[in-house]
Amino acid sequence: MKMKRSFTYLILLALFAAILAACGDEATPAPSNPTSGATTGTNTGPTAGATTGGGNASAVIKDTVAAATAVKDYQASIDLTYTGTGAGNLSMDVVYKGSLAASDEGASRLPSFKGTVTKSTLPTIANGTVAVLGKDTFLYDPTTKTVLKGGAGAASSEVYNLFIGSQTKAATLFSSDLATPTQAGDEKVGSYDTTKITFVPNPNVTSTFGKNAKGTVWIDKASKLPVQLDYSEEGGGQKWTVSNLKVNQNVPDSALSFTPPADAKVVDSTQFGQAQTVANLDEAKSKAGFSLGTVSYLPADLPKNPTSVSVQTTPVGNIINADYSTKANAPVVTPFPNQKGKDPAANAKGISIRALQSSVGLPSNLPSGAAISDVTVGGQKGTLAVLNDNSAILTFSKNGISYTISSAGYGKDEVTKVANGIQ
Repeated sequence: MKMKRSFTYLILLALFAAILAACGDEATPAPSNPTSGATTGTNTGPTAGATTGGGNASAVIKDTVAAATAVKDYQASIDLTYTGTGAGNLSMDVVYKGSLAASDEGASRLPSFKGTVTKSTLPTIANGTVAVLGKDTFLYDPTTKTVLKGGAGAASSEVYNLFIGSQTKAATLFSSDLATPTQAGDEKVGSYDTTKITFVPNPNVTSTFGKNAKGTVWIDKASKLPVQLDYSEEGGGQKWTVSNLKVNQNVPDSALSFTPPADAKVVDSTQFGQAQTVANLDEAKSKAGFSLGTVSYLPADLPKNPTSVSVQTTPVGNIINADYSTKANAPVVTPFPNQKGKDPAANAKGISIRALQSSVGLPSNLPSGAAISDVTVGGQKGTLAVLNDNSAILTFSKNGISYTISSAGYGKDEVTKVANGIQ
């Protein structure tokens, strides 16, 4: 399981900063203690009579950005539905402390979060999964009955990423650089009276939105926050709806606490050592106490020896990481507002092999957007997660070692060949 904060949150901050700039004048801040039944932000949006035509969508969005900026804590139940790759449904109860947008503290003030999965048909997240991120970190996987416990600091989990990803999708649509909004009337969403805003993405930003993309956001008139989103593009989409929304209720820290089940194995992630770079696989074997195994197959354009090798110690066993990669020939263009230009060239293509010798089944944290299937590797059951034609992850066990093979620039067939070639 990844133990670093996803950069999605920083992207969200950058997007909201761009939105504020695009709206013109600085948005009027919302009252310091709004509730789900109280107004947040200035009511410069449309009245109940402005229900058709273009309307003043920009004013509604401006109020929403101001309301999101004023959020200090947020509680809700959210139901998410995904179509296309990784299709399925997920419901979770969320407790969140921190702004939903940029604030005076900036990106240095990361939020605290607790997400409890109450229902899931997603293949990567089981019912009962819990993620607590903040002063203390608990990542509970009911399928392995394992709790990964951490101390102060950032962490990442797929549950957190799904929540932040849902908010980021709405924020991306709000950016005037990326999509054109139209006020489409008033609608009832659950118990909320909402303003409906439809969006037509800019066709020139295909790296942000897929082909034939379209989106609609329903904004609660009382809280000024989104309570429903429906987004689709060629090949898939997502829809989410919020209920039981409570904002700025002075949520106590106890609301983010978690007591592991009595039958769960608790692994203290603070005892994970820092990954130490070593010279080669022989040195890795000496430090880790086991061998990665012989990698007999790699794509023809990759080096036969790893470009980097590291060893990490943990309370449940040691880990060897070996990367086989090639450098990109060209820089990468970023699609985000206020970040126009080119990033430095990165490792464009590669295969990474992670090996853990342990009797404890740690969560693999496969991405929820992937197409998951069971496969056979060397006569043993494995799990294949396909993100797209050029990215896949395969997990399996062999000779008491748990392997995770991931790719960038190579599809499922190449990843499967690498796995079957480990001897």
